[in-house]
Amino acid sequence: MAALRQSLAEAGYIDGRNVVIESHLAEGQYDRLPTIADELVRRQVAVIVASPTPAALAAKTATQTSPILFGVTDDPVKLGLVASFARPGGNATGVNLLIAEFGLSAKRLGLLRELVPQATRSWGSDELWDERKGGISAARCHAGRILKGEKPADLPVVQMNKFEFVLNLPTARALGVSVPPSLLARADEVIE
Repeated sequence: MAALRQSLAEAGYIDGRNVVIESHLAEGQYDRLPTIADELVRRQVAVIVASPTPAALAAKTATQTSPILFGVTDDPVKLGLVASFARPGGNATGVNLLIAEFGLSAKRLGLLRELVPQATRSWGSDELWDERKGGISAARCHAGRILKGEKPADLPVVQMNKFEFVLNLPTARALGVSVPPSLLARADEVIE
């Protein structure tokens, strides 16, 4: 939310001044998503930002007219969110993280298992929305454009096509995690 607020501010939209940003979370209870989406449509919000995939699907089911900006891990064409990546058509556009296509979940879990063999849980896909790499920035550049009147149908879906393996050694040390040399050697970037 902080990144969204910052990007919208850069586009001239200041939360509380000329735009109101509200967060409606299902908190892992996906059965609540249709009700949340219906409420947003009823209130005629300017744009619905929906992520992860179940939230985007609930928003798309709730409306064919309200603009939807999504972040999904599966192919949005196959999901029925858009007609194509280049020309989404309809009322939705956003970011496709391509996790399913590249098998990133399995790779991420494999790396985690090497780093912390005793781990029993993993983190969510939101960490892949790295602002420095442009994915979320592009989705936020879209939110500003939609608020300025552009149609989601005309904004191509942003595809994440570059993924980097970054190790943050100060964070690892703070967590008491020793990073094996094999992971250090494979990292695209090591933050000292």
